Amino acid sequence: MTVKEIDSTLNSVNKHLNNSASAKYKISKEIYYTALEQNYKLGCCFALLNMGNCKGELRNYDQALKHLEESRHIAEKIRNDSLLLYSDFAIAVQHGRMKFHQLAVRQLDNCLKRADCLGGESKLFFLGRLYSYKAFFSSGLKNKPTEEEFIKLHRKAAGFFSKIKRVPNCGLINIGDTYLSSGKLDSAEYYFKKALLDYERKKISTTEMLLSNLAEVYYRNRDYTKAISYLDSSTTKAKRNKEYYILTYNYNLYKKIAEQKDLKQAQLDYQKLELIYKDSAQIVEQKSIIEGANYLVSKAQVEKEAVINKSIILQVIAGLLITGLLLHAYWQFSYKKRLKLDSKQKKKEIQQKTTQIASLKQKVTTSYDEVIEMAKKNDPLFVVVFKELYPDFYLKLISIQPDLTITEQKICFYLKLKFSTKEIADYTFVTVKAIQNRKNRLRKRLFMKEGDDIYKFFD
Repeated sequence: MTVKEIDSTLNSVNKHLNNSASAKYKISKEIYYTALEQNYKLGCCFALLNMGNCKGELRNYDQALKHLEESRHIAEKIRNDSLLLYSDFAIAVQHGRMKFHQLAVRQLDNCLKRADCLGGESKLFFLGRLYSYKAFFSSGLKNKPTEEEFIKLHRKAAGFFSKIKRVPNCGLINIGDTYLSSGKLDSAEYYFKKALLDYERKKISTTEMLLSNLAEVYYRNRDYTKAISYLDSSTTKAKRNKEYYILTYNYNLYKKIAEQKDLKQAQLDYQKLELIYKDSAQIVEQKSIIEGANYLVSKAQVEKEAVINKSIILQVIAGLLITGLLLHAYWQFSYKKRLKLDSKQKKKEIQQKTTQIASLKQKVTTSYDEVIEMAKKNDPLFVVVFKELYPDFYLKLISIQPDLTITEQKICFYLKLKFSTKEIADYTFVTVKAIQNRKNRLRKRLFMKEGDDIYKFFD
């Protein structure tokens, strides 16, 4: 590829693939290696920026920060002010998503001071996003802004977005959200519908959260028919894009509507789905935040060590040597003392450990018996309890095949518990042939070799 082709591809990635962060990441990564081969620094910097933003959307914060900081380093080296600004802005966004709100707001204010290096629609789009994120992250501060201050920030964002032809005006949604939070339903409905028209006019398809917000408005106004209509549209899109948080929110709202209509079975069904998607969302979010935080801690440690001068290092080494000698002497003393312990004391310790092991085995057996009974009764909470009892099994399962449906996961859980095909069919109220077909499909989905024993595979 020529330099011109690299730039053209990178510029078109967000425009043509705005619904798929995974697809954007894949293309940007390929372009990065192409630019790297040609020693095209600007292309490498731009590609890394795209890759970092994509990983942030996917909540892989540690990878996002690594890509963005590498992009920032290149931008600084080639003295490109605009890419340096974009990298700093994207880093601030990841910090905010990881709940470091004060740090994120401070970094966004720094970016605002440097926005004059941009021009045209790029500057308008940048400022719109900056004010939106600042309002969002400010809500996590100890001294968070008042409703009027939030609205002011969102109106600024909406004003910048309104001047751009092909960009959705998310500032309108944020204004609606603020009014919805304070119970001003008419104002919230007005801005949500105005935003929806803007999305439709600009042919933006990612409207699942906006549709959920409108459903919330109609639910509070007791117009359940409209609320369900918007919820159905939102849920269809959220399932397609695997938006677990939106699905959790939607099924909670479905449950509330069923409760108002006194539909008890529907209420239980929606509660079960809410718990399943909430569990999935928490696993993704907790894993991402922990990995991102670990990355920040390790980075801070490296930077701190780089600042230590030679004299301090020598003092530390001397201190460690002295400490090591003392620890060695203490260890020898303790070791000799331990050798002198009489057999009666050792026997007592062994008995205590035996008692603890027996108690632990009893607890595990009790939990196992409970989950077996829930499986036989096809209890709606069987899936949730199983995940709590076998968390490692569940995580390994979705790491092999992340796209397993809830029904497929459930069959896997039955097989892990050693239920036969006939037993699974009886407990789940389907035919033996249907279970056999699902087991065959699972073999393919889990990349099992022909002839492998499916029970041994799950063990």
